[in-house]
Order: sequence, then structure tokens, then C-alpha cells
Amino acid sequence: MAPQTRQKLPHFMSAKFDHLVSPQRGFPERNTPAKFKYLLISTPRSGSTMIGEMLYATGGAGDPQEFLSRGYIEAWQRAYPLANGTFNIRDYLTLLEKLKTSPNGVFGMNAQFLQVQSLFKDREKLANFIRKFDKVITLSRKDKIAQAVSWWRASYTGIWSSMDYRFMSQEENRETKETPYDRAGIADRLHRIFAQESVYQRLLSDFNIRHSSFVYENITANYTDQCLEIMRCLGIEGYGIDTKPLVQKQGNRYDPMITAFRKDLGL
Repeated sequence: MAPQTRQKLPHFMSAKFDHLVSPQRGFPERNTPAKFKYLLISTPRSGSTMIGEMLYATGGAGDPQEFLSRGYIEAWQRAYPLANGTFNIRDYLTLLEKLKTSPNGVFGMNAQFLQVQSLFKDREKLANFIRKFDKVITLSRKDKIAQAVSWWRASYTGIWSSMDYRFMSQEENRETKETPYDRAGIADRLHRIFAQESVYQRLLSDFNIRHSSFVYENITANYTDQCLEIMRCLGIEGYGIDTKPLVQKQGNRYDPMITAFRKDLGL
């Protein structure tokens, strides 16, 4: 079997990641470790970008990006070329903590569970890594079919949040692809959502890792109250919350693909 080649990221996605690692997005460099570290664990399309942008905008919750995603790591290497050309995850995380910790000493990371899991083959080592964070928050979504459809659409178009449009050229915007309905593609993502959630929930339970859970539908229905609750959960107080999300919802409950997939399932 021929080896798989990784598809090149669209130009606007690379531009977005370059912005996210730029000094304009960072905080003053710290010479001491963060005082408080938290981890957001999620699956794709569960609202983690929306929550991450909310937390960053407060100015007191770090900048919880998907630091372990391919696009972010590649942008980081462009911004901070390695002396010996060898990427070391430990050195990377150390430098991230220096540059992405807010002035009050808070550092946050947003990670889809597979991104964290890929670093460790051993469950105990994975659990020990998660334990290094002072607080763990999981984000999930009740409507798994809507989540799977959203994931399928984002995978096809390359557009993962409303933020992406800011970095598109007019030509790229015109070339935005209409997503075809694909029962197998949506079913695959539905299976992967259940599988990822099952694995991380079992891990957290088996290793007695305390965590707080938030649900996408509850957040979108009561945005300000839920965001304040997340801040209270992190022990971060005295910072304002925007009344509306900075990242806008992409789909809606009347999406024809959701209806078609439910029909295919006999629902």
C-alpha cells in the first residue's frame, strides 16, 4: 500500500495559524512557570474554539489554543525555527507556557482528545500528563448527529470556524465549496465522536482524574451564564464576559444534511 500523503493546508488556514502564534496574539514572555494550568478536552465541533476565544478575550485565562494540532505546530515552527531542526514536544510546551500565559499566571490548552492521546502509547503516561494540569474541563455535544454533520462539512470545506473567513482572500471566498451529502462520511465521524468520548471518559474514570463537564447546547442557550460558570470553575474572577460569542455558529438545527442522515437512520 502506498504511503498516505498529508494534504496541504489551505492558504487561509496557514495564515490564521500564523496569526495565532504571532506576538500580537501573545502575552509578555514569562521567566517563571505558570501559577495555574488548565486543559480543555473536546471532540471536533463541540464548541472548544468558541470557549477558547471567550477565555482569551478576558485577558486573564491564557490563550487556550489547539497547540497540538498540525496547523498550529507548523506555524509555531515557522515563527520559532529550531536550531537543530528537531522538534521536541517538551521544549515546545515549555516555550508555549512562557509566551501563552496571561499576566496573572494562567495557562490554558485546548486539545481534542486524539491530539493528546497521540503523544502517549501508554495510558498511565497519558493520565500523568493530564494530571499536570490543575483543572480539566471536558466539552461535549448532546446532538451527536449535528456534530458529525458539522465535522463532515468542515473537513470538506476546510472552514472550521467563522474566524477563518477573516483570513480568506476574495478568490478563496469565491471558491468555497458546497458540501455534498455523504452518508458514509457522516457515519464515520459519528463513530469517531462516540469512540473518542468513550476512551477519554474511561481514562478519566479509571485514573480518578477530577474534571468538570460542559455541554455545547447549554452554552449556546445560556452563553453568558455558562461562560461565567466556566470562569468560576477555573477559579478566575474579576474579568468581563462578552454577551455574545466571538466565534459564530456555523450550522443550524434545520440543516438538510441532518434531516437526510436522520432519515437514513430511520429516525
